[in-house]
Amino acid sequence: MALCFVVLLLSLADKRVSTWEEAERSKKIRSPMIPKYIELVILVCSLSLVSQVCYADPPYEICSSHENGSTFQNNLNNLLQSLPSNASASKFYNTSYGNATERVYGLYMCLDFISSKACQNCIATTIEDILKLCPQSQEAVLWEESCQIRYSNTNFIGTLNDTGNIGKDNVQNVSEPHKFQSSVNQMLSNLSSTAAFNVSANMYATGEAPFGDETIYALVQCTRDLSANDCSKCLKSAMRDIPSCCYGSIGARVLSRSCYLRYEFYPFYLGATGPLSPSPHTNQGKNSKVWIITGIAVALVLCLAIIFIYCMYFIRNKKTHKRDEAVFHHPDFPRLNGVISEDSPYIDFGSLCV
Repeated sequence: MALCFVVLLLSLADKRVSTWEEAERSKKIRSPMIPKYIELVILVCSLSLVSQVCYADPPYEICSSHENGSTFQNNLNNLLQSLPSNASASKFYNTSYGNATERVYGLYMCLDFISSKACQNCIATTIEDILKLCPQSQEAVLWEESCQIRYSNTNFIGTLNDTGNIGKDNVQNVSEPHKFQSSVNQMLSNLSSTAAFNVSANMYATGEAPFGDETIYALVQCTRDLSANDCSKCLKSAMRDIPSCCYGSIGARVLSRSCYLRYEFYPFYLGATGPLSPSPHTNQGKNSKVWIITGIAVALVLCLAIIFIYCMYFIRNKKTHKRDEAVFHHPDFPRLNGVISEDSPYIDFGSLCV
């Protein structure tokens, strides 16, 4: 946004007092094109708008740098095509396809609170995205809002992998981060034990805990191919990632190949999409979404105002130019585009001065 003001000031400062030579040049027909500095203003403002609306949202992906062959790609396509039909019946599924070195191993996991139809739709979307974002990759994992898909050319089924976790924080911070994080850690620790070691929990647990006038809602889940101990290890590893990515945030999620955790100030796993009212425990100065919307509105108005001002400036100068051309026309003094012809009679009135 500041760049827009800088360019505008530079363009206005470029207006100089007209000299005799500039007056003569102004008599020539001007090009109807917009001045270059106006184009620069528009370009900079457009980039400012783009930079303010670009922020990360799902999907999040990790792709290998090794390319696969055509046989592996065919096996991968067949494996991925088999997943949506299974997603209508189960929130977790793992399988493999192909033979020998071209065999593909894959799985998906939907968060347990979503419906079977939502799971099926999420997996279908994830398949499209993983093929688009990780083309020709021998190994990839991709997370959508409520599901994930992973595949590889090596057999990872039943093996814990907690490397390369991705942490995403909420846009607001709490006013008492140390106290808040202590409450979060205690709750996540309890839920991790439930998900991992309670057989009936099926590697999934949700819970809530009070924090002042607010309530913290949390969810943990592991891929069901893991052992109880590996599930516990994965969730503990994800918890250790929170301080580096999300310390003090009112909400966060950690995405792992083998597990998932999330906490918020609203019951997201019950269908809520955000808090109903601002929390007294949050730092409202961190609400970047409000600033994004405000910045976009201001930048848009500024750009439109700049374009309007310079269009009016251009029209006014064009009318002034036409009036200048109409001031003097005589058959004995033909003019070509406002410039005296070399064949016209010409007298240097300055030489007559005595």
